[in-house]
Amino acid sequence: RHDVLSVHGRLVRDMLQPADTSTPHPLQQSLARLINTVASLRAGRDYLASSHSLLVHLINTVKLESNVRLDNVTSDMLLATLQKLSLRRNARLMMIEKDMVEWLVSRLSGECERLYSLEYSTALLLNLCLHVEARERCPTTVLKLLT
Repeated sequence: RHDVLSVHGRLVRDMLQPADTSTPHPLQQSLARLINTVASLRAGRDYLASSHSLLVHLINTVKLESNVRLDNVTSDMLLATLQKLSLRRNARLMMIEKDMVEWLVSRLSGECERLYSLEYSTALLLNLCLHVEARERCPTTVLKLLT
């Protein structure tokens, strides 16, 4: 009823993956910044985390599994949003289930050229590793760093 951003609908998905438009598109970055800002507040995290489909869509988009190209700022904003949403237990469990631990380890193993991306990737991995399931998915070299 009060779904302002239509997180339970298709609005966010349609804006992050604009149809008949080449990507990256400025609309993607604007929406990613807005969602990241909303996720900065507790009530905003509650609102965003209430949508299972939005969380799955954000995960797939940041992992570039949706065949959508993103610019660096948009990618960083979505990663920061996921990190903020990872403060919620259910969101963490879904991210673990969607292989975010493996994706983050792979991303951090490569060359992370942007400090913003490095900070939020590391923070997200640490939040996910609060769960035994996530720690079991980490290579032993990463576990040594976490313990």
